[in-house]
Amino acid sequence: MSQFITKENVHEATDVSRIRNLMANAERLGEAELVLKCEQRISELQIRGKSLSTDNKSSKGLIMRGELRDIDFNYWLNKNSYYGDAPLNKSMRTAQTKMKKDFGITYEFISCNELISEIEASVSGYRKSLDENLAIKAFDLIQLWGGGMGVKGFYYSGTRGDLQCWLPLYLDFINKIDSEENDAVAIRTALDNLLGIKGIGMSFGTKHLKFWAKLPIFDDRISLLLYSKKCKKVDDYLIFLKDMQLLSEVSSLSILEVERSLFAFSQNYFKNDKLVLLREQSLGVDSEIALAIAN
Repeated sequence: MSQFITKENVHEATDVSRIRNLMANAERLGEAELVLKCEQRISELQIRGKSLSTDNKSSKGLIMRGELRDIDFNYWLNKNSYYGDAPLNKSMRTAQTKMKKDFGITYEFISCNELISEIEASVSGYRKSLDENLAIKAFDLIQLWGGGMGVKGFYYSGTRGDLQCWLPLYLDFINKIDSEENDAVAIRTALDNLLGIKGIGMSFGTKHLKFWAKLPIFDDRISLLLYSKKCKKVDDYLIFLKDMQLLSEVSSLSILEVERSLFAFSQNYFKNDKLVLLREQSLGVDSEIALAIAN
């Protein structure tokens, strides 16, 4: 069928993100009948056997931008500065320096891939041995990988030194999550545990989910890009996972690769905390999409 969804063909549409956009426009125009048709169609569709009903209060107003399905995911996949053989980016170098200078946590990583490999080795090592020191090491490395903000909120608050305060929550998170298969209940419980640690919010909590459970990161940059708001609730993350699955099907990439691509696209065109273009003339791949989002 046509890629365009209208009130005449919404009953047979299968692209949930586009149906949601149509529904949002209908709501703004006061077209109650069309809103109802969209809601009914979304409730009929299944994503891996699970309903995407929009009746859940937490999903109201959280509608992914339809334009994002059209970006060149494969192009952006290798443009993310937090991956690859290139040297650590400025934010990561700042985190590494501060951890060494102010807290005696010393690492001398040169490249992103070198750091990522050490994180993965620590995660794997803990899974095999249940050595708490490896869990602590993985925690520090993930915070370092996340950059300067990963040090600011957690380490300078004094939380890092109080193992009795945060480590049980972190170990419980690890035990509740799996690297292969997780349902919404397990993800919710595990993420709730992470967010219960002082100094850990959605942005960094989901960075830990990435390495322990192979789930995508939901930081402010991604949240703003998809939904034009900074999302902090666990229910928002579960909706985000469904939208990542939709984009995964569109792009034929994994949900981790989709998030990595979206971050690189945003990193190239927008500031970290607002959808403002970094430069007056944003020319290049998908610049027309960036301009549409900024406007």
